[in-house]
Amino acid sequence: MQEDTQTLADETAAQETGPGAEWLAEPVAPRQGQRVIAVASGKGGVGKTNIVANMGIALTRFGHRVMLIDTDFGMGNLEMMIGVGVTPKYNLTHVFSGKKQLQDVMMTGPCGVKMLPAGAGGKLSAPITLEAKREFMEEVRRERDIADIVLVDTRSGLSDNTLHFMTLADEVILVTTPEPPSIMDSYGIVKILAQEREATAMKLL
Repeated sequence: MQEDTQTLADETAAQETGPGAEWLAEPVAPRQGQRVIAVASGKGGVGKTNIVANMGIALTRFGHRVMLIDTDFGMGNLEMMIGVGVTPKYNLTHVFSGKKQLQDVMMTGPCGVKMLPAGAGGKLSAPITLEAKREFMEEVRRERDIADIVLVDTRSGLSDNTLHFMTLADEVILVTTPEPPSIMDSYGIVKILAQEREATAMKLL
């Protein structure tokens, strides 16, 4: 009986330490450099923000440093999705208007994930230009010690704001559902993004 018990223990140990099980012990090492991934959807209500929140938290558990950026200005709710539990005093509207710096509006969520809120009901004195967004993303890319993966939660549908952030990203994840309206709206985004920046890598979820 003692020998049988020892054999079972040895087999269990071999399964836990054998090929394919090493990820259970240690997080996967992050890739070199920084990846900026825009998450978009042609139609609202497909779970885009939920995906951004859960993907961000999950990636931190694999050893990545993650930053989430809510770009749905005035209608943002990403901080609620990740359970921060505190209404942001400042948000990205203050950064684009020049009143605050990036670090002033940055929040910390579960598992250490960083987040830049868009704010609810926030208004800008003037529309945000593409050049302002480009400078903002360049500043984000300089924060490699804070984040090696940046997930940008865009506004649903295809507006100039959404298109700008998609073209400024390294990759785009397009979230859709099997419903015809969602598929058609997503197809429209694919066509326009291909015209604006063909080199953008796109994945469908």
